[in-house]
Amino acid sequence: MLRRSFGRNQMLESFKEKMLEEVSVISLKKIVNERGHLLEVQRSDDNHYLGFGQAYITSTIPGVVKAWYRHSTQHDQITLLKGALHLVLYDTRENSMTCHLLQHIYLEEDNPLLVQIPPGIWHGFRAIAKKTDLASPPKYCSVCLRKSG
Repeated sequence: MLRRSFGRNQMLESFKEKMLEEVSVISLKKIVNERGHLLEVQRSDDNHYLGFGQAYITSTIPGVVKAWYRHSTQHDQITLLKGALHLVLYDTRENSMTCHLLQHIYLEEDNPLLVQIPPGIWHGFRAIAKKTDLASPPKYCSVCLRKSG
């Protein structure tokens, strides 16, 4: 069996990445004062409001991967409350201009984002640790808002 090794440039040429069609990445505003902070994720009068179906919070130990998910009718909307995560999206929608392309998005609590993922996009994430605390490992929390149908 003949194995061929690829250099980084050859791999990048054969593997293209860009912003996937219909995926939205929205910057959120964190208001910080002496009492803490406020992060408004979504309001019904926002231009990017998709409707409401479900909201939940998940906590993930650093280094853990939660993947792969794809929905046929609902949108997933992901934002990060604490820590950092690496979100990966893969488009398998045959009618999409970005079919078979990947998108990598890094979310950090200091630069809050809302990522809206349309139906048909595979997605998963890995919690990223900035510091290691063996006595009490930090947990990384994200919020997922779903619109059904």
